[in-house]
Amino acid sequence: MCDKDGCERCGQGIVKFLQSCCERVVHIGTEIAKDVREFDLNYSMNWMKENIEWAGGPCIYQLFMAVTPNKINPEMYLAAWVETFIIMLAMSWIATGIWNQDVIATNRIKDVMGYNNVCVGFDEVPARYIALPGMVAMSYLGIRYVMLDSWRDKLQAQHKDISKCSYYFSYTANCLFAITMLFWPMLLLVTPGGDEDWHLKYHFYIYVLFVVLAMVNIAANFSQAPKVTIYSQVWIFLFGLDTFLLLTVGAAAFNLYDYDKCPNSLAATPNRTLAINKLCEQDPSVSVGFLGFVDYMWFIFLGMTPIFLPDAPCIVLKDVTLGDEIKRNLTATDCKGSNGVVNQTVILRDASNPHPPMGNVLEDASGSMAVPVQNSGGGDFSETKGPMQQ
Repeated sequence: MCDKDGCERCGQGIVKFLQSCCERVVHIGTEIAKDVREFDLNYSMNWMKENIEWAGGPCIYQLFMAVTPNKINPEMYLAAWVETFIIMLAMSWIATGIWNQDVIATNRIKDVMGYNNVCVGFDEVPARYIALPGMVAMSYLGIRYVMLDSWRDKLQAQHKDISKCSYYFSYTANCLFAITMLFWPMLLLVTPGGDEDWHLKYHFYIYVLFVVLAMVNIAANFSQAPKVTIYSQVWIFLFGLDTFLLLTVGAAAFNLYDYDKCPNSLAATPNRTLAINKLCEQDPSVSVGFLGFVDYMWFIFLGMTPIFLPDAPCIVLKDVTLGDEIKRNLTATDCKGSNGVVNQTVILRDASNPHPPMGNVLEDASGSMAVPVQNSGGGDFSETKGPMQQ
C-alpha cells in the first residue's frame, strides 16, 4: 500500500494530466473554429498545392515520370506505397466480385470476426494473382522509403537538427517496418482458409504486425517534425486511437471464437452444409458493427497519410567543383521547389562525376567548409563537406 502523501501526489499528477488534455482539446477546437470562420478558398488551394504530395498528381506518376534527379523526397515513396495499396485492394475486390462471389458470402475471416475485412478481397484466386504484383511493389516502395528516410535521419542527427531519441525511434521504426514489408506478400501464401488452424493464426499475426508497425512508422515522422499542424495532430491522435481499438477489440474477437467447435479443417469443407455453417458461423463475442467500423476506418486513416504527414526535409544533391572552388556558397530549394524557403538536407557530390555510386556521395568529412542551411523549423544547421572519399 502507498502512503497518504504518495497517493495524494499520484492523484495530483492524474488531475494535471487530465487538465492538460482538456486544455489541449479546447485549444485545438478553438483553432479549428477560427479556421472555419476565416476560411479562404484561394488560400486553401494554394496551401494544398505547396504542402500536399498529391498536388502534383499521383505520387506513383511523380516518382516515375516527373523525376527531379538532384532532389529526393522520401515521403513521396511512402505516399506511393499508400496509393499502390489502394489500387491493389480495388483491383482484387473487383476480381473477387466478378469471378469468386462465393468467397464474399462464406469465408474463414467472416466466420471468426463476423464480417468481411479488406483481406477477403485478395485471399482467394483469382484475386491473389492480381494482388501479388501490388504487394511486391508495396514491399519495394516501403523499403525504399525506409532507406531514404534513414539516410536523411542520419544527416539530420549529425547536424543536431533532431534529437538522439527521435533518431533512434525513427531508426527502430524503419527497421521493423522494412522487416514487415519483407513478410507482407506472405499474406497470399498463408491464407486464412487453409485446412490447418495455424494458417488463420499466422495470417492474423502478419496482419497485426502490419497494422502496428505501419502506424508506428508514420508516427515516427511526427517525433522529428519541427512543426505539426493542428489538423495533423488530430489525425494522428485519431489514427492511433483507432489502431489501439482495432487491436484490442480484434484480439478479443479472434481469441474468443470457439475453434474446437469449428476448426479450420471443418470450415474448409467444400460446399459447406447448413449443419457446418451452424457450427462455424457463431454468435460474435464483440460488436461486429463496431469492430468492422474501426477496421475500415484504419484504412481510411492510412489513405490520408499523404495529406497529413508533417513537413520534412528533402535530400538535395548539389554539384560542386572540387579544388579551388570548394568554398563557394550554396543555395538550395525546398521539397516544393521555391527558392529561398529551404527545407532540406544537402549532400554535395563531385560535379565532374554527376552520377557517382552511392558510396561516393559526399557526406561528412573533416577539413572543409561548413555550409549554412535553414531547415523548416527556422533553425540553422551546418553541413561540413570534404574531398571525395575514394
